[in-house]
Amino acid sequence: MGSAAFTGSAASLERQTAPSVELAVDRPRRRRIAAVLAADGLHVVPEGEPAAAADAVVIALEEARGADLELVSALRSRTPGVAVVVLISKPTHATVRRLLDAGADGIVDPEQIEALPRAIQACWAGQLVLPRSFRDSFGRRVLTRREKQVLGLVVMGLSNAEIARRLHLSQSTVKCHLTSSFAKLGARSRSEATALIVDPVRGFGLGVLALTTPGDDRGH
Repeated sequence: MGSAAFTGSAASLERQTAPSVELAVDRPRRRRIAAVLAADGLHVVPEGEPAAAADAVVIALEEARGADLELVSALRSRTPGVAVVVLISKPTHATVRRLLDAGADGIVDPEQIEALPRAIQACWAGQLVLPRSFRDSFGRRVLTRREKQVLGLVVMGLSNAEIARRLHLSQSTVKCHLTSSFAKLGARSRSEATALIVDPVRGFGLGVLALTTPGDDRGH
């Protein structure tokens, strides 16, 4: 029985210990990335072979918006079992959130390219990989009761002035609550915050849309 466990070609045995990687990057960066991966024992799939033949795919993006996010989502849909690792410069909290929502398994800053082989292996093993700088900041932060009230009224389409009158606050106080809550959500605008709150998958709406009854505007 012991010998049967080790049957198979050398290539298949190597594949069990190190993932094969498809590089969806431009040619100038491909050579450097391939060298980094090869130095760590990872096999780079030759150009022209389909991504489905790989265990992991590395994508280099300029920003996490529009077509970039659609590319990640499409790749995740086509190859659900493949680890998707994104190279993107100086990722922010909002960038990371959008990429994870699109289906990325790992995010690496190109300035830390030496971390890419280990990131790929971890994602291939079923782990989620983010830059260490997100250790404390990435978890979903708790919204205060007042922030939930303000956000709920934003979703309803009220302006800052209307929210201020509704909650008996100054407009500057409303703006402060929005700035704080947007940072916690990883949103940069009212429309982005609204999209997060009404999205049933991400669940930000829980506790936000359950507004207090008229006149019950206590809490900060």
